[in-house]
Amino acid sequence: MRILLVEDDCILGDGIAVGLRQVGNTADWFRTAEDGLTALGTETYGAMVLNIGLPRRSGLELLGILRRQPGPSVTRIAAHCARQRAGSCAGP
Repeated sequence: MRILLVEDDCILGDGIAVGLRQVGNTADWFRTAEDGLTALGTETYGAMVLNIGLPRRSGLELLGILRRQPGPSVTRIAAHCARQRAGSCAGP
């Protein structure tokens, strides 16, 4: 299954992406809601793992945008919010 992962925390994102791939999924990892939204416009995903507490535009805002868009989107969504920051990403 192709899964969209939207997580700004480098340690959490890497761990989730690795775990999803280890069980046979394709994980596309993006660090911002804007990048996740762009990916949804170009790919078809069977599921999404979404951080609610993203900077700039929150995961809840992204969900609101998805609900207003016509056509199929993601059928399964797992949302989470980390209380403490585990680690920031050095790269893009």
